[in-house]
Amino acid sequence: MFQRLTLTALAVSLVAARAAAGAAAAPTPPVTVALAPRLGSELDATARRLVAADLREDPRALLLIGSERLGRAGAGPALFVQLQSRRACGSAGCATSVFLPVKSGWTRVLDAVSGSIAVAAAEHDGMHDLLVGKNDRFVWNGKAYADTQPAPQVDLRPRKPGRGHRAGYRAVQRSCATATESDVQHALREATVLLRGGILKGGNL
Repeated sequence: MFQRLTLTALAVSLVAARAAAGAAAAPTPPVTVALAPRLGSELDATARRLVAADLREDPRALLLIGSERLGRAGAGPALFVQLQSRRACGSAGCATSVFLPVKSGWTRVLDAVSGSIAVAAAEHDGMHDLLVGKNDRFVWNGKAYADTQPAPQVDLRPRKPGRGHRAGYRAVQRSCATATESDVQHALREATVLLRGGILKGGNL
């Protein structure tokens, strides 16, 4: 009887150990950074100081804020700041920047990426990877987050414009003549996102 109880207890222990090992081996899902307006909070005041230049050019923009701890670098949780407006948002989403607290204040470690952001379980140099959108992964390089996707090859060789292109060029020239610096920066950010996603290719320029 005692031997039978001992075998039963051993079997239960083995099953529990295997279940625990399986649970430990299960991958940890990424944590999506929640962004929301926090008017009147200390984080909102800090975020407005960090993106003051953008707000001066786009004072009606809605400011969304999130906070997540990314790892051992920095003096506390990172601050995620997103501007939402017609100027700040494009087809790929709205631009979000990430700031990390340091002894001297705050430093920007990821600049103006479009799409949702999630904190991955994987780490580089003690800092969690950041997943942007569906396929883009940014990893810590010791000072900031760097994109792991290579920039697409773009054919920049000059082409002789046809009749249809000349009208388009004139329209672009008129638009550039009235564009502000903020408009140009936004267009460059959106074009970068489209290039990374493979929407624009050399032959389409």
